[in-house]
Amino acid sequence: KLTSSIATFLFSICRFQWMNELRKRKKDASTPLSIDITAEDEKLFSEAIEEESKFKKAESAFMQLGEKCRELLQLFYHRKLDLKSIAGKLGFSNEKIAKNQKYRCLEKAKEIYSKS
Repeated sequence: KLTSSIATFLFSICRFQWMNELRKRKKDASTPLSIDITAEDEKLFSEAIEEESKFKKAESAFMQLGEKCRELLQLFYHRKLDLKSIAGKLGFSNEKIAKNQKYRCLEKAKEIYSKS
């Protein structure tokens, strides 16, 4: 189940591949280590690190929400259920209450995100 952006996923794969390469080169000490990094590569790398950092910060904010908020947001954004279905699943009396609760949960998540 992929929960991160494609850029973060690819960055992780590259990182693990690079670590494997370094382990191989460490075994063969005679292999010279030469890396040609262009300014564009460096920019892409720093953007990927920044994006991963933002993702972890958002994930942390999400995990600090209450169980009901997390479930509501997952049902709405991940499972793409409508508010009427969510209201029935979570025991809200109607979809307007579910909509208001979703708004409150998002505001709480934004507040936690901005504080960290």
